[in-house]
Formats: sequence, structure tokens, C-alpha cells
Amino acid sequence: SEMCIRDRFGGFCLQLVAGTTYLWGTISLYVASYLRQYQPDLSIDDLNITLVLMLFGLTISMPLGVHLFKYMTPRKLGCSIIIVNSISILISSQATERWSFLTFYSIIPGLLKGLGYLLPLYCGWSFYPEKKGFVTGATFMGYGFGTFLFGFVSIWAVNPHNLVPTVRVQEGLTTKLYFTEEVYNRCPFMLQCLCIAYFIVGITGSLLLEHKSNSEIEESEESLIAELPSFGALQITEYSTLMECVKSKPFFWLFISASLSVSFGIFATMIFKPYGILYIADDHFMGLIGGFASVANGLGRLSWGALMDYYPFHDNYGWLIGITVTCCMLFQIFVHYRWLYLILISTILFVEAGQFTVFPIVCNQVFGEKLGYHVIAYFTWSYNIGNVLSLVMSKTVAPMIGYPTTFEWYALITFVPLIFVTKVSIRHPLPHHK
Repeated sequence: SEMCIRDRFGGFCLQLVAGTTYLWGTISLYVASYLRQYQPDLSIDDLNITLVLMLFGLTISMPLGVHLFKYMTPRKLGCSIIIVNSISILISSQATERWSFLTFYSIIPGLLKGLGYLLPLYCGWSFYPEKKGFVTGATFMGYGFGTFLFGFVSIWAVNPHNLVPTVRVQEGLTTKLYFTEEVYNRCPFMLQCLCIAYFIVGITGSLLLEHKSNSEIEESEESLIAELPSFGALQITEYSTLMECVKSKPFFWLFISASLSVSFGIFATMIFKPYGILYIADDHFMGLIGGFASVANGLGRLSWGALMDYYPFHDNYGWLIGITVTCCMLFQIFVHYRWLYLILISTILFVEAGQFTVFPIVCNQVFGEKLGYHVIAYFTWSYNIGNVLSLVMSKTVAPMIGYPTTFEWYALITFVPLIFVTKVSIRHPLPHHK
């Protein structure tokens, strides 16, 4: 119906703004170069915490966002989040010190994104209870496309002439390159342009959100369960409270697995440009890599979500791990060749999208419809462990042992969760295979 289409487009727009979390991989070198004029000893590794803090804020505020759905309409909540987020980004453009920048660009926007992260999913699932995998992927696809859209805005604003970084700094076993003032002086303008773009897209999306009434949802779920008995099996009765879910063995093993397996994708997002530009001296091409990787991330959310409607979690997760381990081993080889590097980073982000898509779905399968939303909100804390691990690997481990060895260690770290998930038994419904 027209209402469904309008809601899905609105949710897509909101996820575009939420997806700018990963824009940090594209703009980090500009911001680091700009802040170094005020803090000469600042390293880009010191700013890698930006992504970690933003994702941390997103996960800790997500449970509160779920509760806000009961007290605010989707449109009011969405508009409120977008307005405050835009103001915070605008203030960050005037920052001249690392922690003031982190507060207004990372911490506050991260908390706000967490409040609204599940909002499009909450609306979409009310219209399509029988296609939760597809809806999850289609909704989060916008999250992936955010960096693609706003990445071009940022590069146009800060480095239209494709100047390359020339300030070389040796940090441990790693070398860093930074931009000169001709580029970094445009950094505040870049953030202001992004602020305006976020506001326009975000408000548009918020005003288009729709949600079924509770009575309509109950009717559709009852008819669905009657038509598809296998789907009704999802209403597992052994978990009657949220705390029972969180304390259960399936939650523990899924939590640990996600903590380890999401880390490399976050790590690659942090370092693909600062590391890649050492071998490929083309800033616009680095931006192109970020754009293509973002598109791959968006398509990955749709693809893995749809695959979860047809294939068991263990099969999908096995492919995710296998591809990620392969990328770890090929990273140091492909970084020398621009198009192979583009394919590599895009593949990593495509697979990373699956990490953030399959786990919310499997939580809903294991813990049931009523508790699923709340479990997902708490489960995303596992991503914080992955964030911290990626920060430690980029800031401490890589300078000590070098990037090539770090990639090899990540291959081992990423493989381990494949063993852990075998301890989780899941009755996967195949609603399309009646």
C-alpha cells in the first residue's frame, strides 16, 4: 500500500543519516590534519576512538529508544533526534581540541542514533511480520548507503582538487600521512555542509514514517501463525522475561561470537584510508573506495537479511566468517593495487553488513516476538567489545607488530566464533518453503 511504501522510504532516509557513523573512515584524515594545527602531537590513531565512542553511544541508548516507542509517535521521535543531531554536528565544526570534537561529533550523535536506530525496523516489522529478514535488510540498507551519499558531499567540500597528503610522520612501525592547510582549513566547512545534508534527509524521512496500531499487528501475527505453523514455533515459552534471555546460554555464545567477528570490519573502516593512501596516492580514489564499500554495505544488509529468510543462521554465519578470514589474509597483497583494494574493502563491508543483520534476526528467532526487540537492544552491547578490540588493534598492536602481522592475527580472531556458534541450537523457520 501507499502507506507501506511511504514508511519504507522514510525508514531508508533515517538509516542514511544513521549510516554516517562509517563516514568517519572517509573524513578521519581531514579532521586529524585539521586538529594537528592546534595539537601537533595528535595522531590519527588518537582519533580512531571517534568511531568506537559513536558505536558505544548507539548501543547503550538503544534500550531507551525501544521504551520511547511507547510514549512518542515515530514522527515526533525521529524529528527530535535529527534536530539535536544536526545542532551537535554544527557545534563540532568549531572544535579545536580533540575531546570537544569527540563530544559533539561522536558521543552525542552516537547516543541519538541509538535512540532511533530500531525505529524504522519497529515500523517496518508492523507491516511485514512474515518477512522480517527482508525488511531488516531493506531497512538497514540505507545505513550502508549513508557513507556513499554523504562521502561525496564531504570530499567535494574539503578537497575538490584531489590534493594528496604530504606531511609524513613515523609512528612506531607505521607511517602516517597528513594533509596541508590548503585542505584541512576547509574541514569546518565540510562539517557544516554535512550538518545541512543530515537535517534535510533526516527530517524528510521522519515525516514519512508510519506504524500500524497494536490491534492491527496482533491480527496480522495471529493470521500468520495460523498459516505458517513453523513460524509460530518462534514463540518459545522457556523464556518468559528479559533477564532469562540475557542469562541464557544461547545469548552468551551469540554475544561472544558477535563481539569477535564484527571487529575486523570496524578495524578496516578505521584504517583503509590512512593505510591505503601510503600505497595509492589518490585521495579521490580513496573516497571512491569508501563510496563503493558503503554501497556494498547497504546491499549486504539487504542480501544477508533476505538469505536469513531462506537459509539457517549457521549456514549464513559460516559464509560470513569464511569470507572475512580470506579478506584478512589478502589485505596486505591487495593494498598495492587500486582496483583490487576497492574490491577488498567493498567485500569486507559487504560481509560486515551481514554481521549487523543476521544477529538481530536470530535473536528474534531464539527469544520470540515479544522479547525479541528488547533482547536485540541489549545484545548490541557485544558490538562495543568488537569496537574496543578494533581500537586496541589499530592504536596499540599495529604500531608494535606492523599491519601485515595484525591482519594475520585478525584471521585467527575472526575464525574462533565459528566454533562458539555451534553451541547454539536454533529452529530456523523457512516461511517461503511451505
